[in-house]
Amino acid sequence: MKARPLENERRPDHPIPWRQPRGYFPHKVTDKETWGTVARQFSLPSPQYLIVYNFRVDVPVARVGGAASARHRKATAEVNWYLREYVGCNVSKDGGRNWAFSESADPGIIYIPTIDFEGDGTLILGYKGVGPTITVPQYDDSSYYDTISKALDIYGMADMAINVSEVPLPVWIEAGLIVTGTFASIVAPFVALGAGTAEALRSASRDHFFEGFSIGLVMSASGASDDYIKSRHHLNYPPANSSFPEKRETFRRLHNVGLTLGIKQGKRFNTVDKKAFFTYLHSHLAPYYQGQFNLLIPWDHWTEHQKRAYYDALSSMVKRYMLDNNLKLKIE
Repeated sequence: MKARPLENERRPDHPIPWRQPRGYFPHKVTDKETWGTVARQFSLPSPQYLIVYNFRVDVPVARVGGAASARHRKATAEVNWYLREYVGCNVSKDGGRNWAFSESADPGIIYIPTIDFEGDGTLILGYKGVGPTITVPQYDDSSYYDTISKALDIYGMADMAINVSEVPLPVWIEAGLIVTGTFASIVAPFVALGAGTAEALRSASRDHFFEGFSIGLVMSASGASDDYIKSRHHLNYPPANSSFPEKRETFRRLHNVGLTLGIKQGKRFNTVDKKAFFTYLHSHLAPYYQGQFNLLIPWDHWTEHQKRAYYDALSSMVKRYMLDNNLKLKIE
């Protein structure tokens, strides 16, 4: 049952329909949250930005110490109507002037916007981010199914559209991510190859995995869509490998699993992560490439060849840094 309307509440002339917009994700409000805290939590520019994306109402910033303008009063009243009607707010913390977020709001959902335009350099917003250290999810070795579950739970197996048969245990072992504990008996034949051969195989496996992960990470963080990335970099056939021809199918799967994980990790970048990531990588390009990839030129003015070369240059850098630094990339 909805709460009774506030005095400071006005039904918009043309209310927007209330449904989850494409490219948004739902957020359940809590007692301690405000528009401002939610905007900061998800690295959005301002509370007003978040309100506009939810209700299409532009609330002017009130002047400190000054009387609210008629436009500000009207916008605030419309936001209050949306909060009661759509979010189900039923608590006021300022004496009945405005609705506030609370656990009791039913359904208590607002939507966090993301921007994910294919290859146009537009920022991705609305995520908590990954911070200055970029990693691949690491897997413990308690059991096969527990390992797979923990690995995929980070992003969600259904969302990843990967079934267990596509990531069999030998893939993780040969990637060098599971090598101890209860899997010792499984790893033993692998180690029996001899230290030099085993290390060469592990190195080749990691190389294929991180090749996929790095290109997925870079392209996804830049705003490329899953389809755009996979249409160009998903391996449908095993790659050539003269040293371990019997492992070519494993290498293909490693590349594709890495590509998927890289895409998911790239989507977690918020605006701050994205700016730091690409500024760092671009600054470490050779002068020739810095001149070739002028970031002041709009992305849609680049040729397909330039885009591919840019992605390849940055992803190769990410791959090299992660392989050389304990599978981590620290943005400094």
